[in-house]
Amino acid sequence: MRGMRRPLLATLAQALRGRPLMATICRTMIFRTMICRAMIFRTLIFIGTLCIGAVLAAGCSASPQATAPAAGESAGAGSVADPPAPTSSVTDESNGDRGSRQIADAETTGSDERGPRVVALGTAAGRRPGQTPIDALVTVETIADRRLDVLRSYAFWDSDFPNLRQQWASDGGRELHVSINARREDGSIVAWREIATATPGTQIHDELMRWVRNIAAFDAPLRLTFHHEADIEPEFGTPEDFVAAWQRLADLLADEAPDVPLAWVMTLFTLNQPEVAESFWPGDAYVDWIAADAFNWFGCRGTPEAWRGPELLLDPLVRFGEAHPGIPLMFAEIGSDEDPNDPGRKAAWFNELADLLAQEAYLGIDTIVFFHNDHDAESTCDWWLDSSPESAHAFGDFAARDLFGGAAAGPAPDACPVVSTTLGRVDDRAVVDGDGDGRYDFVFGLENRFVGIGDQSNDGSDHRVVLHFDPLETLPDDATVELRVRVGSPQPALPFGVQLVVIEGIPASDRDAFNDPGTIVARSWFDGSTLNGHHVIDVTSSIDASTPTTFRLQLESTPPNNDGKAPLFIGTGDASRSVDRPALVVRSCG
Repeated sequence: MRGMRRPLLATLAQALRGRPLMATICRTMIFRTMICRAMIFRTLIFIGTLCIGAVLAAGCSASPQATAPAAGESAGAGSVADPPAPTSSVTDESNGDRGSRQIADAETTGSDERGPRVVALGTAAGRRPGQTPIDALVTVETIADRRLDVLRSYAFWDSDFPNLRQQWASDGGRELHVSINARREDGSIVAWREIATATPGTQIHDELMRWVRNIAAFDAPLRLTFHHEADIEPEFGTPEDFVAAWQRLADLLADEAPDVPLAWVMTLFTLNQPEVAESFWPGDAYVDWIAADAFNWFGCRGTPEAWRGPELLLDPLVRFGEAHPGIPLMFAEIGSDEDPNDPGRKAAWFNELADLLAQEAYLGIDTIVFFHNDHDAESTCDWWLDSSPESAHAFGDFAARDLFGGAAAGPAPDACPVVSTTLGRVDDRAVVDGDGDGRYDFVFGLENRFVGIGDQSNDGSDHRVVLHFDPLETLPDDATVELRVRVGSPQPALPFGVQLVVIEGIPASDRDAFNDPGTIVARSWFDGSTLNGHHVIDVTSSIDASTPTTFRLQLESTPPNNDGKAPLFIGTGDASRSVDRPALVVRSCG
């Protein structure tokens, strides 16, 4: 039943977009009760009985769609080895899967009573300095002046799921699209072949099953991707390895979470090379969405590139989808750079994209997710939706269109905007003897991802970290000042609470900041239950942010052991952009 249920749920979800009351009721029934599943099953049996009768009455005429390629075949890619054959049980399900998708496709493109087509609108919301992940999503929805339908979210192989933003977004009525990358948080690689062949009792198998259980326990709308853009990461293995890992995860989910659809995501570059794309294709029975990450680079990667209109991004996805009829299409990431010589060109690009998506040629595209971020430290790519006032206004107009459910969308979250931010300098005076051999190993600095609070020096004295902040600009009268600190993950249970201390005046030296008694602002600020979080504390009444400010984070008591390990790590930022430096952030609700 996995192959029959999932496309039907996707079709119902699409049919109900733009109808908030009915969507809420049906989502609750579909995703949160077993009663609705039983009703769907009985309905399918009834429909199947009617169809059999119709076929018999017509003299058992064969449908032209019955000649579609079998799951696992490569359409138009004879030189590429076919993916490993699925098991017999999955093969049976894939037959029902294709039939359901053909029905869904006919309903999408044909005339019915569901009302006008609605394309789900989402974002992959990146964080600017000082923002929490939730801030980033709120920023995009403020630009759009509405709640979005989908949050694209990224996870490492050993990440927690759901994290704070994922849960917050889901609780607010957004569907999650989570991409699991086969890389650990420390940067190490988990080879696709190892995932495909992991046996019970091994670490990788345990981690794989942890994902399966967490996904199965997530009782809300969710679509899942295993290793998006696998086509540009050959260090993880061959295309055949990727296919085997994908199928392994899909088979496990078929047993534990059969209603979670799988979205296959490749780069536009590879979709323009069908033979290469097909080598990564797991088979029709294993894919519920075909998705692309596509951008108008316009030379922002350092090499000359022509301006790409939206049509050049849409067409390769549509052409690939034609080889796999009945599977809906989506843009899992899409964006455009600015043209420095034409401030309104990106805004016009948004308008052109919206007009194209309304055309019949693109009816198969049912979701579009905008990438709100930069690219990396080495490029000038400006994917931010508010990269210019013109672009921000155009995106707001885009989100308001009926095609994207604008009139029926919920309101944007009510949040006071950030008006000023300053990043902190972190000092950790410990010279670390991490292995306990009595020799200093290294000194922490800003080039490190985290600094530690705990007994890193192996003498019981290293349990303090100092944060220095430059003054902020003139603050509004209604300003709220927040201190934000990122805590590393995973963390062991803390032996003590953590105190936040403010040091009055400018210390004569860093050592003074470590020893000055200061004033305790907060006790037990975070503990072992707040892992991998962006911890925020209101310091409005505790400091004058218009002058330089120094804080100290310290354990409430000296660590009881001399094991050279720190029980808490504070993010200091690094080139990977995956860790934030501490920040003072000013909000204004005026």
